[in-house]
Amino acid sequence: MLARLAVALLLALAAHSIALWIIAQQIAAMGSVIKPQTDPLFTRQITQQGATELPGASPAPAATAVLQPKRRAAQSNIAGAATKSVAIETPTQDITAQQSTPSPTPTELLAPATPTDAALPESTPTAALSPSATATVTAPTSTAAAQSAALALQGEWPGDTRLSYQLGGYYRGELFGDAQVQWTRPTETATASMTGADAASSGAVVPSDRYQVRIDINVGGLARVQMLSQGRVRAAGLQPEAYEEVLPSSRRNVRLTTNEVLLMDGRRLPRPPEDMDGVQDTASQFVELGHRFSTGRARLAKGEVVRVWLARPGGLDEWVYDIGAAETLYLPLLGAVQAYHLKPRPLARARGTIVAEMWVAPSLQNLPVRIKITLDAQSYLDLTVKKIEQR
Repeated sequence: MLARLAVALLLALAAHSIALWIIAQQIAAMGSVIKPQTDPLFTRQITQQGATELPGASPAPAATAVLQPKRRAAQSNIAGAATKSVAIETPTQDITAQQSTPSPTPTELLAPATPTDAALPESTPTAALSPSATATVTAPTSTAAAQSAALALQGEWPGDTRLSYQLGGYYRGELFGDAQVQWTRPTETATASMTGADAASSGAVVPSDRYQVRIDINVGGLARVQMLSQGRVRAAGLQPEAYEEVLPSSRRNVRLTTNEVLLMDGRRLPRPPEDMDGVQDTASQFVELGHRFSTGRARLAKGEVVRVWLARPGGLDEWVYDIGAAETLYLPLLGAVQAYHLKPRPLARARGTIVAEMWVAPSLQNLPVRIKITLDAQSYLDLTVKKIEQR
């Protein structure tokens, strides 16, 4: 009898806890600047094909001759397979008071408080999602004409794309986890007046001028960070309107208008007068940079420099990336890939110690195939692409 009573009490307590968690999530979502968006169904995997040796690239070690066939075989088993649609998920938020400890936790390193906002160019997570002549999509031949028409209407922006990363690193021991970077655009019915195309294009379902970039980082269950960017796609590039960081214990955001950047603490910062390509945010920069490289607005070559203004919850800064020599990276499923190293220069007035660098692969649509986030002198996260999917 007592055992049954104890089980009933435990079940009631569990149901009560779940209800409180749901309510907390709903309250947090009410203050979000990001509109909910359903994930698309990703059915195709991107593979590199016809990649050429880039200047300054190191020759592949002889040992790879044995390893590469296995990697390619693993890829062939899953290429073209449909993946399940996953609904947008808001990470569980820790609403309990945080205990102060003498040493920082991985979560604290990943998500510093606003006054010491870590400079993620952070980020994460993502360079670019524009098509490249050297990359191909494994898609049914029957849909090739429709995809070409849709691509023309998109203005060289890609369709819905998702990059999945494996995560490694070190913080008082080895770290393991995973991460995703996802680019999506809602669809709408095209009209001749909207697209400027001929009558044959009218009535086609095409991406709208809205976009969302979402980055999810999961450090082995110890910490989870989500970054979201929403705005419009313009001929000159992305125009973010809202950016949000969802952290284990907080939610921070920034809004962008035509003339100002509105920070969460109430500060209103004017857009820089020399901002020629548009202010970006931590998430949108990866898509924007890739589009610049693919369209020739920026040159992806050793010795070049690319600049981008980033609006983050802690402030507005110009990030300057120096482009290094092409390097050979060995990816879990894609094998040997040539990628250029983009390393940011230190900020004059940095608000934290976090620094991120990325490797962009021309043969994979100028996507960031590796991202390394240095937390401090001893700690870091290293993200390496496993697979790239598109609708």
